[in-house]
Amino acid sequence: MPALLPFTRLVTELTRLDLQPIEFASSGGRAVLVPNAGRIVGLRFETGDENLFWANPAIAALPGGSHGIDELPGGLGGDRLWFGKELTYFWNGSPDWESFANYEIPPSADPGTYALTATTDAVRFSGRVTLEGRNGAERTSFNVTRTVSFTEPPFNLSDESLQGADFVGLETSNEVEVDPNGGNGIADLWHLLQVPTSSQIVIPLRKGSSGRSVATSFGMPGSWSERHDRIEWEVTGLERAKLGVSAGRVTGKVGVVRQMLDGRVLLLVRSFSVDPAGTYVDHPEGQVRSDQAVQAWSGFGFGEIEHRSTAFGAELPSTVIEDRDQIWAFGGSRDQVNAIAVRLLGVDIRKLVIPPIKR
Repeated sequence: MPALLPFTRLVTELTRLDLQPIEFASSGGRAVLVPNAGRIVGLRFETGDENLFWANPAIAALPGGSHGIDELPGGLGGDRLWFGKELTYFWNGSPDWESFANYEIPPSADPGTYALTATTDAVRFSGRVTLEGRNGAERTSFNVTRTVSFTEPPFNLSDESLQGADFVGLETSNEVEVDPNGGNGIADLWHLLQVPTSSQIVIPLRKGSSGRSVATSFGMPGSWSERHDRIEWEVTGLERAKLGVSAGRVTGKVGVVRQMLDGRVLLLVRSFSVDPAGTYVDHPEGQVRSDQAVQAWSGFGFGEIEHRSTAFGAELPSTVIEDRDQIWAFGGSRDQVNAIAVRLLGVDIRKLVIPPIKR
């Protein structure tokens, strides 16, 4: 089984599984989306057939229909929208990070129940979410609308040194309206983008107190490394480890660097809003903190970059929120992609070891 499903094969499998895939295109590439968790399962450049995200190759072995998807570690893959707090709404008791035996994904989050509408320019998911705390003490309901559209690059790519580089970009816009009678629980928007093993996650850092650890460990020990200006983590897919970074230390951008199957270098950049003074609901068990705006994961055969919105709830001032982010994908030579990474992330990726991706 291939480590990466080609984009065309992915669309075929999603259709066979009756997941209602919708493709739409721009001059830079194509995307395929499904209603499950408002997912963007695949993204590709205009030329080539490589999926730039990780989609679970195990879907190719499932029987027809959508049976068995819920049992796959990592689910379908791609970029999806979940909702926190993870400790309250996902873990049944103290987290077992080794086996995940007591981890239960709320059906309201994934697959969710979304009405899907599509135009030539955008795909819109609309649904209602109800989250119940495992202890029965917290409950919240809200309406959410997620709109996905293509977007232009963050700067002009006409520079001679960038000639021949590929670009495709997406923007997701999310609107939440909390039901004032939906309960006293609080929640957030939890954005998760899955990437294959051999990827390098790069989290740029703002200047902060020297000598202090930046990354907060949520699970098993992870092999990330901290430098003065960034956190680096090669995705092995083996660790079952998760890290968090506070809103005051992140820049509003996270990068993923990997080698493409044609030997070129791929850079994915997630750009999002971050509020250093905001309240973020996710935190490790036993720690009282409200600042974890960015997270990353390596385990079960894939990696993730994650970011979160600030908290909302019926008993909080923020009962209506709007949240917007971008995914920019660049493909080119190492020097071309490095020039882009320096500009967007402030990181020289020539210093990274980028192993070949498994075919």
